[in-house]
Amino acid sequence: MFYKWILFLLIGIWISNDAFALSSSHQEVFGVVHADGQPLANAKVKLFKINSSNSRLLEESHTNQEGIYQISFHAKSKSQLYLLAYDNDRPEIILGTAFQLDSQLNQIEVNELTTVATVYALAQFIEKNKIFGPNPGRENSVSLIKNLVDLTDGTPGSVISNFENGDLGNLRSTRALQIQNTLANLIAGCIANSKNCKKLFALLSENGEKVTNTFEAIHSIAMNPFTQNNISLYNLALKELIYTPSLELPPESWTLVLHYVQGGFCAPGRTYFDSKGNVWSNNNFNPPSGISPNTPGKQITVLNPRGMPILGSPIFSPFINGSGYGISIDKNDFVWIASFNGGQIAQFTPNGILAKHSAGLNFPMGIAIDQKNNLWIANMGGPKEPTNPGSVTVFLKGDPEKRIETNVGIYKPFSLAIDDQGRCWVANGGFFPTGSVTILELTKNNEIEVLQDRLPKNSNDNIPSESSIGFPGHLSSPKTIAIDGYGNGWVNNFFIPQVTFVDKKTFEVINYDLDPKSRGWGLAVDGDNLIWAASFSNSFNGPFFHAPPVVSVLNGQKKNRGQFLYSFSNPSFQHLTSLQIDSSGNVWVGNNWGLDSKPALGIITGGDGLVQFIGVATPVKTPLLGEPVNPSKKRVKHHHHNCYRG
Repeated sequence: MFYKWILFLLIGIWISNDAFALSSSHQEVFGVVHADGQPLANAKVKLFKINSSNSRLLEESHTNQEGIYQISFHAKSKSQLYLLAYDNDRPEIILGTAFQLDSQLNQIEVNELTTVATVYALAQFIEKNKIFGPNPGRENSVSLIKNLVDLTDGTPGSVISNFENGDLGNLRSTRALQIQNTLANLIAGCIANSKNCKKLFALLSENGEKVTNTFEAIHSIAMNPFTQNNISLYNLALKELIYTPSLELPPESWTLVLHYVQGGFCAPGRTYFDSKGNVWSNNNFNPPSGISPNTPGKQITVLNPRGMPILGSPIFSPFINGSGYGISIDKNDFVWIASFNGGQIAQFTPNGILAKHSAGLNFPMGIAIDQKNNLWIANMGGPKEPTNPGSVTVFLKGDPEKRIETNVGIYKPFSLAIDDQGRCWVANGGFFPTGSVTILELTKNNEIEVLQDRLPKNSNDNIPSESSIGFPGHLSSPKTIAIDGYGNGWVNNFFIPQVTFVDKKTFEVINYDLDPKSRGWGLAVDGDNLIWAASFSNSFNGPFFHAPPVVSVLNGQKKNRGQFLYSFSNPSFQHLTSLQIDSSGNVWVGNNWGLDSKPALGIITGGDGLVQFIGVATPVKTPLLGEPVNPSKKRVKHHHHNCYRG
């Protein structure tokens, strides 16, 4: 009997160990910790696993005299992990690297560059020295680090070093490489001299931050990249020039911006994110022509969360024919594309395969999908036909055979947005100088009911008139409409440098100022109710100029709603239409027209891709269905300071 119990015990241990082996296996990582260009000896190195609600210490070790560490541990394949290296003599020095566990990657460098890359990519998932948050945003942020740095040796990554982002000879470079190097030098200077550390921490305390170490310092800058004392930070970064090329002048902001051009882009109109964080973009023109007369775009570009083309992009289809602003993704990750030129809708599977298509629409522009998978379509009507008001069509449950339509309260609808109650907000106005908002709802009998007709009530939207531009509480050629986290509407106007707020209860209409150079188009609300508004051109005094436009950020929260926070630009910007926010907190804008376009002469060049601002916004659950939802309630809040323009 005794031997039986021993046997059962051994079998139980074997089963238990085997189950553990299936879920977790023995792993090892090693590498060198460098600080201020030298190996960091006798440093404590801790390895953490990133979870959805916290981080967990797996193992710790120390570096030898050559700065080399080695850690053995148990973890599942593809787990997201991060290393923190602590200087034993100076507690204010903490460096880090985050990575995804991969059998091909077990050599991990830790230095100033890996610290900057890790903190920026994961900015929205960091609290003090802990990294945590929900997927797919957190996982996608970890993967993005490889665009910024080579994890094996801690040198700049291939994407941040390429022609679009790091080439000194490219006047349109994002300057991401130089900014990342400058930030790394800021830490190196801190390591070289403790007085520099004190100055750095004091500078960051001006924004109300209590910073105690280098990891927190970079996070403070990443979370508030537009509101720093730029000249003082820049001068401090000049103390130790370990990483080059670095900035030759103080930056406008401390953002890391990446420009993606691969995948068949030609005038991307609008982008949308699926549940995995892949980026889907329609294209207005066909490559490689670029110069007018352009043929209407017949392709989709799909990028993975790292900005790499996937699914054989570009995906061409005869059922796409000039997709202006019409793209949306439903709860099952099926992608819908509206063709303005062809009067049709096409649906694609998550793998980019045509699923179905339907014709007979009246110049469809913006589209939106509600929480019940009904597809709403803004039929703008002939763009230059004032007597053709257009209409709104609904495909019930996404079925083109079950379509209903209304033109009540509709005039040249350009874009649509769905609120938290499933109501459809319509931005009327097309390319005319006036505009309005109409709110529609589906009844239980599947009929379209007009809840609010042409807000504001004083809007004379059916009679285009230049004299009405700038009227208080007025909409002027409204482009994108978006819903905030409270269920209110926001509209970006083309002919006035303002966004228009529409209260969901009182339907009061209030205009708030953007950067005065704005000719508004793209618009999105992040998970913290900040309003991100893109401008098509760089000057309100004329529609088309050859300098990069701006993005404005306003407070959309109840307290101080509409307060202008900051605006920014980048050399990589062309004429912007799309602006969307992903589940990692990255802001993506679309270069629709080239800056060399001369529409008066009939010359329009197609824009060259998407531009990503890394980790600057509070994440939004994707695909966006209704109001923006922050995937995590535990989030470090933005600090809403007015832009420091020192």
